Amino acid sequence: MSEDNTIEATETQADATEVAEAKSDTTTKAKQPTWAMIKELRLEAAQNRVSAADWEKKHSDAEKDFQTRLAAREAEVKLEAQNEARTERALARLESLATKDGLLDPDLVSMIDASSITFDEAGKINNAQELVDAFKASKPHLFAAQATSSVAKTPKTGSTEAKKATEMTEEEYRAYKQSKGLSF
Repeated sequence: MSEDNTIEATETQADATEVAEAKSDTTTKAKQPTWAMIKELRLEAAQNRVSAADWEKKHSDAEKDFQTRLAAREAEVKLEAQNEARTERALARLESLATKDGLLDPDLVSMIDASSITFDEAGKINNAQELVDAFKASKPHLFAAQATSSVAKTPKTGSTEAKKATEMTEEEYRAYKQSKGLSF
């Protein structure tokens, strides 16, 4: 068995020597380029420049597309916010009108169909009173009954200012003291 190991070791050394010689040949050849190698490297460099230019164009087109989509999304978000703010103002206006018409709970304004609100060019609501009237007609139990007669008291005639004691006559002053239960 030891003879087999010796033979294998000798073969391994021979293989290692051949590999080393082959490496030294390639390093020598690599140090001295040939015209064919130079032509091949120049062709490869030209192809790489074309590939880089194609990549830059694709990247530039993708960047432009991204910027366009981003601007469109920003405009969409801004429009949504403006519409939401306009609708909120319209609902506040409807709440005000409905409360004046006797709506029992201002929170019930949310029951009015907001999709039927129309606006003018300035963003003001066009059909606020019509929407409140239609809501009142469809849900009269949500509104307080309108009184047909006035219950307000009639104002007193004459002056409402009290007369100063210095401006009263002696008799007026005594009558005033007696009416108030005062005695001096």
